[in-house]
Amino acid sequence: MTPTPTPTTITAVFDLDFTLIDIDSAEAWLAFLAEQKLPNSVQAMKACQQIMLDYDGGNMDMAAYLQSWFSPINGMSVSDVSGLAQQFAEQVVAPKIFARGRERLNWHIQQGHKVLIVSASPAIIVNPIVRLFSITDAVGIETRLSGDCVTDKVIEPFSFKEGKVLAVNQWLSSLAPSPAPGVIDYAYSDSINDVPLLQMAKQSNCINPNARLAEFAKQQGWVISHW
Repeated sequence: MTPTPTPTTITAVFDLDFTLIDIDSAEAWLAFLAEQKLPNSVQAMKACQQIMLDYDGGNMDMAAYLQSWFSPINGMSVSDVSGLAQQFAEQVVAPKIFARGRERLNWHIQQGHKVLIVSASPAIIVNPIVRLFSITDAVGIETRLSGDCVTDKVIEPFSFKEGKVLAVNQWLSSLAPSPAPGVIDYAYSDSINDVPLLQMAKQSNCINPNARLAEFAKQQGWVISHW
């Protein structure tokens, strides 16, 4: 008898900001909160913008960024923040979805591939954004809760740089059949900070890369796409 082939799990991992959406979701969220006139939102936005100057160089202080980012919602109930986050996803982010990004993600779903969106933005805004793509598997930076209230105490390791590799490996181990750790089939990102993620993939796709990532991608023989 011919042995039954062992089923394989094909995996595709997407970054979020400037890969699937033409917006920095974390920064846009603070602007959204400022429009809602939440206390500390303008100060948080200015502080985070200053820290973000180091992002493209790969030297961003993520802990300092997150402490400022969470300050406007620190102490708010999860339900109140979730309601704002849903409104933000529908009103601000949905119009910024890259059409080609959605098409590519849907292609993977149609092929039966397992799809994950992994972001260095906080999960409290990532999760409602991911639902716009009709998938359930997502990773963002998590905050500790105090009862039913949000705090500014975040849970490490962050899904940022090498932290995304840790998050993806944890996701891989949850799949059935479980693929080999440390290897994914497809990865998509716009950011030099996601080189560790892109290096995991059999096919690495650099989306709208800046000059530094584009040069590195050419050296590695990675796919470069403009959405």
